[in-house]
Amino acid sequence: MSYNSTPSHILIRTLNEYMSQNEYGSIEDKPSFDEWYKECDKIVTGILGLGVDDLPDAQWMDYYHDDMSPFDAVDTANIDYWDGQLPL
Repeated sequence: MSYNSTPSHILIRTLNEYMSQNEYGSIEDKPSFDEWYKECDKIVTGILGLGVDDLPDAQWMDYYHDDMSPFDAVDTANIDYWDGQLPL
């Protein structure tokens, strides 16, 4: 599996910026599942150059209903389903 060649300090800064800009505080602010899933896909694509649909399935709907942020969902999928292969 090949990884994106972006330096890790840039990815970490980008992920931290993403997390601070995309936290939602109320149900009115919560994105639809499709919007939320697309954000998960953007995170994975930014790291690997592949999307979440190119990787083994994870429990995306459960993560969404558990009110995980997209980053937390990707991190959980990385641990639970992808054997920690993403450099998060």
